[in-house]
Amino acid sequence: MPPCPVCSFSSEKKPVNGKVCYKCKLFFYRISKKRNVPVCKGNHKDFPDDTRFCQGCRFEKCLNAGMIYKGIEKPLDLPDSDTPAPIPKLQDLLNIQNNQWALHEKYAQCRTFPEPAGSFKIDEKLYRRADQSDINLCLHIGFRNANNWANLFESFKTLKSRDKKSVMGEFGIAFLLVDQAYKSASITDCKSFWFLPNHTFLCSESQERNQSKFVNSLIQSLKVPFSNLQIDDVECVILKALLLFSPSFPRHPKIQQSSGIVQKFMSHLMSYSVEKCPENGEIRFGEVILLLSSIRCAVKSFYNQTRQCGNFNIDSFDNFLRNCFLT
Repeated sequence: MPPCPVCSFSSEKKPVNGKVCYKCKLFFYRISKKRNVPVCKGNHKDFPDDTRFCQGCRFEKCLNAGMIYKGIEKPLDLPDSDTPAPIPKLQDLLNIQNNQWALHEKYAQCRTFPEPAGSFKIDEKLYRRADQSDINLCLHIGFRNANNWANLFESFKTLKSRDKKSVMGEFGIAFLLVDQAYKSASITDCKSFWFLPNHTFLCSESQERNQSKFVNSLIQSLKVPFSNLQIDDVECVILKALLLFSPSFPRHPKIQQSSGIVQKFMSHLMSYSVEKCPENGEIRFGEVILLLSSIRCAVKSFYNQTRQCGNFNIDSFDNFLRNCFLT
């Protein structure tokens, strides 16, 4: 790179705004916050070391290099960091996900009930029909898990509280739907049950017509493709990351590094798809990507269901959940 026209310092990094180096930009910013512009008192005779000339000379050289002085009322913006925030490793996200699934299991074990009518056992685990308290608990833990998981990404963590809340309104539901679809597909191929993480289930043959249609749509749009594709825990992590950094709702906040993070996890998915299915990895990659639109459609259906009478009605949720949904 050519040397800085102010201090003659040569750096491998690109000059700020194509004009001066990073250090001279900071110097110019500090001067812009002072009330008095420095003036050279030595008739513009530089010191032998070009990096140690007086402030007046350095300031004048910055102006000659094309820097614009805006005065104290409109100081220059601080330069952005050249170093992007680190992206969590796939294995770390996988470990967090497994810990969160284990948390649901602990809550399920703490809630002991006699075997009610309609319950059944699979692999020595008792599954019973979910009631309103089960749904509330699963959603509550799911939203908190989604928030903790998203905060592992510095780009999300540094968002304003209002922007975080708007992103979580969509991502929180998508996050728990991915978990529930994975669990439902891994327990049984039966197309009548949608399983929650706490050993309870929703049935598509429910007496409540609205809930029956809603559960059936979840089974057909998510459980069936998750089962057919045999989606595993690694692909769940990748789907969550893609959903977090590619929000679909209108006027969503801009998340820094979102395009780079999406590209990275797309690359993870392609490599993993080829590794999992060497003969048709590209086809599998496309099929998994198509799940993103199915999940987003399910999120909208979920929101609509909270406006219906029944166990998913928003008025039956606790204050934390109502605050999450009313964004």
